[in-house]
Amino acid sequence: MAHEYPRIVPFTIDRLALTFTDRRDATPAEDDAARAGFRRWTIEGWNERQPANRRDCDDAPQIRSEIARRWEAWTLENPTGTREAFEAEGHTVVDETCPDPRLSSLDFVARAESGEVVGMYSLTNIVELSTFNEATFVRCMPMPGYPPGRFRYIPQSWGVASKWLLENTIEFEDGTRLEVEELFFPEDPDSHSEPTDENGMAQMWEEILAVSVEIEASSRGVPKRVRAI
Repeated sequence: MAHEYPRIVPFTIDRLALTFTDRRDATPAEDDAARAGFRRWTIEGWNERQPANRRDCDDAPQIRSEIARRWEAWTLENPTGTREAFEAEGHTVVDETCPDPRLSSLDFVARAESGEVVGMYSLTNIVELSTFNEATFVRCMPMPGYPPGRFRYIPQSWGVASKWLLENTIEFEDGTRLEVEELFFPEDPDSHSEPTDENGMAQMWEEILAVSVEIEASSRGVPKRVRAI
């Protein structure tokens, strides 16, 4: 199953006026506030306003229904099988937006300058590309959920954080570090990363492509995968 990384050293993204800390160090109340912030800014603030309602993968009725169908079929063939074995075979990965339990993730709590928890930020489906001199170079899917701050559009604030990841290093408490070399953006029928009038996606891609190059395109004419310059 997935590898667990050491605790991160907190980092601040100045343009967002947010500091990110390791979610594993959050109190239960802080964790609740982080998840509430994700729901407010990403689910309600963005996804529920899109033409085809996109949401956290775990909240989608069609995803839950498909996983239940797969579970029923799998248990008929594996009557003594466990849920862990089912997940280890990748059956809960219905589309590219879904977290893959076979891959690692890192979850950060987003904190305002006052220290108040206002959301979270996750790096999901981490794929290790190489290691060198105590650094692990990875590809991952960013999953943001925090206030847009001074930015008019929520997606632009996502682009600011992605740009930061491509330009900076995440330090671990044990002295090793994580370098995000590539970012992956899922493609599925109800993802809306294509710029349209006043949706903020053009501003998001402007931030990201200022420090990266597209290495794989999606069917919607926007990047599916970018690599840091």
